[in-house]
Amino acid sequence: MSRIAESQKTAGQIRHVMQVVPPESTRDADPEVTHYSSDANLGPAVNALRVRRDEILSRWQRRVEDEPFHLGRKSRAVANHIPALVDAIIDSLTQDARLDRLAYSPIDRPEVRAAATAHAAARLSQGLLVGEVVMELRILRHEISRGLREELSDASATGAVLAAELLVNDALDAAIMMAVSSVVESVEETQNDLITLTAHDLKAPLATVGLIRQLVQGRVGKLKIADSRLDSYFEGMSSELNRMALVIDQVTAAVQVSGTLKLNVSVIDLRQLIERTIFILGDEARSRVRIVWARKSKSRCEWDALRIQHALQNLISNALKYAPAGLIVLAIEDGGRKEVLIKVTDQGIGLSDEDRKQLFATYYRSPEAIRRKIAGTGVGLFITKSMIEAHGGSLGLISPGPEKGTTATITLPCSVPDVRRRSRSLGRPSAADPGSRSVSATLTQRQHVVPKTFLPARG
Repeated sequence: MSRIAESQKTAGQIRHVMQVVPPESTRDADPEVTHYSSDANLGPAVNALRVRRDEILSRWQRRVEDEPFHLGRKSRAVANHIPALVDAIIDSLTQDARLDRLAYSPIDRPEVRAAATAHAAARLSQGLLVGEVVMELRILRHEISRGLREELSDASATGAVLAAELLVNDALDAAIMMAVSSVVESVEETQNDLITLTAHDLKAPLATVGLIRQLVQGRVGKLKIADSRLDSYFEGMSSELNRMALVIDQVTAAVQVSGTLKLNVSVIDLRQLIERTIFILGDEARSRVRIVWARKSKSRCEWDALRIQHALQNLISNALKYAPAGLIVLAIEDGGRKEVLIKVTDQGIGLSDEDRKQLFATYYRSPEAIRRKIAGTGVGLFITKSMIEAHGGSLGLISPGPEKGTTATITLPCSVPDVRRRSRSLGRPSAADPGSRSVSATLTQRQHVVPKTFLPARG
């Protein structure tokens, strides 16, 4: 297994653990650390660390150089941020050494957090794995404890030594969590970049194949070959090409909505948008989807047309997949208070209680979808929900139960609300559309589940 692959595997495992114990949770221990160390005189421990500072760093350097991940490249073991981390911890203890002052965990100091994060980033750029960065910080903890015990005499108060070790260990434990978090984020960023580049490279040959199909179909039509199966063959090719293109779009969109989603907002005609969406989805959608407009429903709104179209495509495609027969009802209603309701109702396989709990989690696979071997990417509903929420709206799915159909309801304001509050920045109108504006909406953290299978999931 390559080091990149091993990093990705490790990051995936740690990501699942960190959902239960996030980096911020290390701060929950601070009150206990303060309680147990507040009555101790930290002065002797601070002096001991200052005296032994260079020796601690020298021993740490020698031990790290002998670790397997640095063998043959000892010069790489030099770490500029470890001295800064040790100095920041000593300075923090110095500030808390007065008897009239409560002792706080050093990790609360910006200098300590900055040094820990910088060390993790530097090691990551060198290609170290998560466990290797953690090992370096564990060795630092060992050497600091060793320095304290060697410098302080037997007559020194045991409580002071223990309090200092408690504070130092708490800081280094938090530093380990921060290092792990940095590695996970970096691996995910690398994965996202790879996915985006791969998806882009796939689109060009896919478009070429589609063009060749059209040329061949036109040529066959001119030859007037009497074979009724040809049309179905070409239709099947077109359907599979469209499906592949949708999969690529889904994967790309999943990467985009994992952080900050940029919206290009402009005034759009909802009727035209829906008609275009149905047309793109092909003959089955045109024959099975029934559009119902409420009398007072709004038709002009300020949205990102491509994002809303993508969301509608996902929901209608789901309805067609999970209800292989019967009409799909697409209803547009007035939601009041300048809102629009868009409902997609099918008479398909419905939802179980388990489905309802995890529908919007990435990689969740419905047991019924597995049994029926229904294809999908597993990220469609997550993407759709993220796009709707970026507009200030909401997405809900209801079902009376298995085999009783499903209704997906989009609630959207007619204009993206509170732009200044929801956005990090407002862009200038584009030259192509003077009435448009760019909005960056920060999305909620993605929810993950451990996939039961790597087969495509609903969505």
